[in-house]
Amino acid sequence: MHLIGIGASAGGLEALQLLLGNLAPGGNAAFVVAQHLAPDHGSLMVDLLARVTPLQVVKAVDGAVLLPDTITICPPNSDIRVQGNRLALMDPEPRFGPSPSIDRLFVSIADHWAERGAGVVLSGTGSDGARGLRAVRAAGGLTIVQTPESARFDGMPRAAIAMGGADLIYDPSAIGQYLCDLMHSSDDWAERTQPEPEPEALNVSSALELLKHSSGIDFSEYKDSTLQRQLSRRMALRQIDSMEAYLQLLATDRQESSALVHNLLVTVTSFFRDPESFEALRELLLAYVAQHTRRERLRVWVPGCATGEEVYSIGMLISEVLDHPQDLTHHLKIFGTDLDEESLAVARRATYSAATALAIPEPLRERFVVHFNGEMQISESLRNCVVFARHNVGVDPPFPRLDLICSRNTLIYFTPPLQDRVLGLFRFGLLPGGLLFLG
Repeated sequence: MHLIGIGASAGGLEALQLLLGNLAPGGNAAFVVAQHLAPDHGSLMVDLLARVTPLQVVKAVDGAVLLPDTITICPPNSDIRVQGNRLALMDPEPRFGPSPSIDRLFVSIADHWAERGAGVVLSGTGSDGARGLRAVRAAGGLTIVQTPESARFDGMPRAAIAMGGADLIYDPSAIGQYLCDLMHSSDDWAERTQPEPEPEALNVSSALELLKHSSGIDFSEYKDSTLQRQLSRRMALRQIDSMEAYLQLLATDRQESSALVHNLLVTVTSFFRDPESFEALRELLLAYVAQHTRRERLRVWVPGCATGEEVYSIGMLISEVLDHPQDLTHHLKIFGTDLDEESLAVARRATYSAATALAIPEPLRERFVVHFNGEMQISESLRNCVVFARHNVGVDPPFPRLDLICSRNTLIYFTPPLQDRVLGLFRFGLLPGGLLFLG
């Protein structure tokens, strides 16, 4: 069996009706819907959705077993997640965001269902679901987002797309039809959406030329295994069997070109990712600051910063190491760079779903996180320390006189010659005794 999580907010009921109306029973998949609802709002969603689909529609019950051909609706004033093949209802975690948390549902699907899970983001305001969708995709699951143009409220779809979590972008009816086709295919769903080993390696050079023409990015020095894997995954998702047919799609469909670029850039990140690594960095920074009594600002570079969570995590950590000076901008300058303009736009806005703030240590969360409109934003005092810019770490000159470079989960995608060149640039940019934070 497979599990499909669907997240929606304002305007989501209409989208849900269109999506579910295209499903048919017999597909060996269960559905869990997290629709934002006011805590005191008596939901009629079960009745309304039952009218448009032949599948069974039920209200979620804590501990219930997930069943195929069943659409489970989370009740108001609750969060929902999955634990194996069972549902778990719980009180919402302390946050200012709406309930249920779509991110929380999606992350649990990633943890427990991996490649047999899927996440779908529909109409809504804010950015809930974007972080969780990336988790589903990172676990090998299928991720689909409603086209912003078809959504009554495009905030959630645009956030999910900008954060690089969308495998496919369709209108709600097409999402339903795609899922229905997958559910009723003769092959196992997980096999149909995962790259299959090719009898002969794909000839990727033509695809790279098309990407360079459409995006300006040269991926020719990325590891061949990465290129092969991501090309195969896109072909599997689009149900295309031949490289020739995929190249034709890539040449004519800008959306597909953008999706492949997102896959290759791997824009997966989070606040304080791998906390033990940040604790180790904290100790090194304390020693570094103690040895350097000069009055110049600390200068930090985070290449491959994606949507900015690591940049702000580093900023919070350094502020703590410096004992939170009154005017942080006089003590710290961080350069966050990436090749993906959409990710950089998210980083500059510094606005994320409320659930993402829970990964920030509480003392730092209280100091640097501002809640509004059900989301969280990084405080102005920290945002003023950061400059985001498009930069190609393998080609463009490095930033000079740096105390710290944070390059985690970036070099692993490069060929050895490109790794050597980038490390040489890092060495040129760092001050003597400067810190290089890898992972």
